[in-house]
Amino acid sequence: MRVTLKAATGTANHIRPRAWRRVLGALLLLTLVGAAAWRSSSRARDPRWELVEAVGRKRYFEARLAGGFRYGPLIDIQRAAPPGRSSAPTQGPVRDWALLAAGAHLKDRFGTSLNLTDRTALAAAHLLLGGADESIAILETLTKEAQAAGHSDSTALSDLAASYLVRAERPDHAEDLPAALEHASQAAEADPGNREALFNRALALERLHLAGEARRAWKEVAALESDEEWRGEAERRASAPISPPGDARILRDRVVSALDSGEALEVDAAVRGSVEVARRVLISELLLDSNAIPLQRALDLARSIARVTGDESDTDLVKERMGREGERVRALCEAWTLYEARKRAAAAPLVDSLVADRFAPGIVRLWSRYMRNALLQNKDLARAVADQERLVAELRRGRYRVVLGRSLWALGIMLVSKGDSARALETLTEARAVLESTGQQEFVPYMDLMRAEAFTELGNDVLASEALLTSLEGRSRLTDPARRLAVLVSASQESARRQQPRVALAFLDEGRPDARADIAESLPLQWVIDTARARERVSPESGLSDLKGADGLLAKIVDSGTRERMAHELSVARAELSVSRAAGGTLAAVRAGLETTQARQAGFRLPLLRLNEGRLLAEEGRFSEAAVAFEAGLKALEAGPDLPPDLAYSLASRSHSLHGYLVECLWKLGASAEGTLAVASRAYRVPSPTQRWKPADGALAADEAVVAYLETPAHVAAWVLRSSGVSQFTLAPMPAAAESLGQVSARLIAPLRPRLSGVRRLVVVPGEGLRNLPFGELPYADRKAVADSFDLSLAPSMEFAMARPPATRGGASRIVILSDPATGGRAPRLPGAAREAAEIRALNWAGVESPPDGREWQRAAHGAGFLYIGAHAKLDPRRPSRSRFLTGPDERGDLTLDAIRGTDLTSVSLVVLAACRSADDAGKNASGFSLALPFLDSGAHAAIGYVHDLEDSDGAAFVEILRQVGAGMPPSRALRQLRRAPKWARAAAQMRLFAPLSM
Repeated sequence: MRVTLKAATGTANHIRPRAWRRVLGALLLLTLVGAAAWRSSSRARDPRWELVEAVGRKRYFEARLAGGFRYGPLIDIQRAAPPGRSSAPTQGPVRDWALLAAGAHLKDRFGTSLNLTDRTALAAAHLLLGGADESIAILETLTKEAQAAGHSDSTALSDLAASYLVRAERPDHAEDLPAALEHASQAAEADPGNREALFNRALALERLHLAGEARRAWKEVAALESDEEWRGEAERRASAPISPPGDARILRDRVVSALDSGEALEVDAAVRGSVEVARRVLISELLLDSNAIPLQRALDLARSIARVTGDESDTDLVKERMGREGERVRALCEAWTLYEARKRAAAAPLVDSLVADRFAPGIVRLWSRYMRNALLQNKDLARAVADQERLVAELRRGRYRVVLGRSLWALGIMLVSKGDSARALETLTEARAVLESTGQQEFVPYMDLMRAEAFTELGNDVLASEALLTSLEGRSRLTDPARRLAVLVSASQESARRQQPRVALAFLDEGRPDARADIAESLPLQWVIDTARARERVSPESGLSDLKGADGLLAKIVDSGTRERMAHELSVARAELSVSRAAGGTLAAVRAGLETTQARQAGFRLPLLRLNEGRLLAEEGRFSEAAVAFEAGLKALEAGPDLPPDLAYSLASRSHSLHGYLVECLWKLGASAEGTLAVASRAYRVPSPTQRWKPADGALAADEAVVAYLETPAHVAAWVLRSSGVSQFTLAPMPAAAESLGQVSARLIAPLRPRLSGVRRLVVVPGEGLRNLPFGELPYADRKAVADSFDLSLAPSMEFAMARPPATRGGASRIVILSDPATGGRAPRLPGAAREAAEIRALNWAGVESPPDGREWQRAAHGAGFLYIGAHAKLDPRRPSRSRFLTGPDERGDLTLDAIRGTDLTSVSLVVLAACRSADDAGKNASGFSLALPFLDSGAHAAIGYVHDLEDSDGAAFVEILRQVGAGMPPSRALRQLRRAPKWARAAAQMRLFAPLSM
């Protein structure tokens, strides 16, 4: 029994370890399977899981992406720079194979996905692999789609802010920092718990040198962050030392104390703290006193200023005050004090008498002429410029560099006001150098601010942004609170122009401590008005509260002309903000603003005010009166054909809103379909005095139709024009971005199908929110798309849709090819475009011309039959009129929209725009197709472009279009055939044809 038992026991002892191992193995297997299943399900939930795993604790840039990326030390990697440029930090790894594999996997899986989560993950992959531009392009599209659907996606907005922060590290993308702040703020507003968005917002504020705002933002991040390492970084950044701005009163007391000590070294040190404050003490305190002791102190201070600046003008002034010319110098000091306090009306008589005094000493006349010319600026700009130029020429030959610097500054401001931006830039740059060399560094930020304005007017947004940021960095040097505030207000205005209200508000809030009660001129009132306008854009019900107390500031303004101008600004601001429902009597506020605007003939504001008036009337149910207000707004728009191009584009979006509201009123008043269509048909036209197409008379053919869409406040309106009459439809509101093409078609196309029976040629005039909708891809019937069911084209307005240019000519015709032009290194070469050009030349053309740049293109294009442009396109969303094709080594050789509009293209059958986004809309709010429209304006019969970024190899599809059209096929039919060919179907899906019915 024992043996058996022993044997049994021995057997048992021998088997137990194996069984235990099996149990452990099974548990481990289950754990691994569970982990794999969990990771697989996580990947299914969030496709960026692979990126998070591949990145690990490596950190390629400071900004944070959503998705749970872990904290790690920043990696500094250098990538080879383009020829002629120094290398810069990259936006991603070079040899991180795990990340490359994860990114490639995401691109393969989700490159064509329409799912929001997949596309944000794809954008993150692009950013981590160094493709900031690609990431921004994807995320901007996503955010636009979300906005069109009436919601915001916090993850996409935060990642977009991160992408802008990464791209801002490049030397030519400083303007991306305000954009990063704008999108990070929107993301944090949409989801206050989004830690990555708050981190990116704080980082943007820090890089914009908004120290106070940045510190508060980092503290907010630290309070919310649960990860110890990310929280530690936020706490470190929040406690980093920040240099406070200088204060004029502290510096003034330091100068006086140094003078009391009698130590020359202490006086020199105090003067170096601020030459301007020292001169203010000298002129406004010491030289105005008749006592001999203050005058001796004045001489000590003037000699110290001369040692610091190398300029003897202050010493000479004191010597004249102590000598026979004491009263004249005293009068100059009194005038200077009034001038510095911006009391122009009181300063002018004193200054004029000193300028006219033939016996006044030279230094008195020089300072008086400088002040007189600056005072003249608003009243007689031409005379002020001429006098100031003579004064500057005289000072250049003399030894008074302090007066020269101030005079150059004044001349630069005058030239900016005059619109001579190129000369203003040269003058301000010289003023900056002179002021800095004479120890007046506190004025350098102001010079940078003015230079930014001049760069903006010259169309160089990159240098304008750099100058503005440099000005913001140095604003702590400005000891005058009014001037420091001026920098911030101007920065806010530039941000507002770039449609970044939260950035504008951040700048204005940063300036709030400087808006003290002792600044009693127009600047604080302008600050209040700008703050109110910016806040209203962020929070529609908060703007009016900022205007309380503005009347008190207005009463402090001494100069009557300034008071009148600011009263108008205040009245218009109240009118603009009155629609926020924050207070009663809003209609009265709007009408008061209208009254002052009409009195000042500020016509460009009338449409906006009329729009607000009509909206308020419509809300009260007074539709007849509202329709009158909207009509008046439209007339104000149409009365301004000589407006600058960008203002015309901006007002065109107002035109769309005015038309939408007016159509809504007409419906409620029982107007006919023909009547509402007559109003809607003008909704999308951008005013163009050179337009060569005119609407044609005569009925449509039986197989022709025009479909026009217009968004109203409550619906989408649609009209179908047939030879048998006009039909009007009321459709559901704008489709959500997440809807499939089938759902979009069910909303926008299916209700119109009965009226499209028998149609062969169809022109669609899309509405404001539908401009980039792929109408050709929408399902129609029998599993066919719209583009397969009709000869389809688009038109930017009814005016173009109904035009009847001569029919397209077949056979041989002259073609002008602008292909892969030399851009002087501004953009990479396009070998695909060069190959396309060679193929086009081999076709049967009566003649081929290949101009080298945009200037020669204008000459060659006149009288041509076809145009082909294979080049880089630059779309400017802030100033659509400055969009262009890069066709020369510098901007002078580029093909601009103005140059296109100035060319007679009435002989051109087809324009082929083989360029990125050439069928896209350049402006966020501008109406019309910015790169195709000028060709139609100039008389071209049709234009075809590409909606998204065009791969260089995909341009060959445009050659096939030209082959067919050159043989006599209408462009719409050629594009239709291209869609059906497997070889070209992908590229053809992104093409858009703009042409009238007869094409």
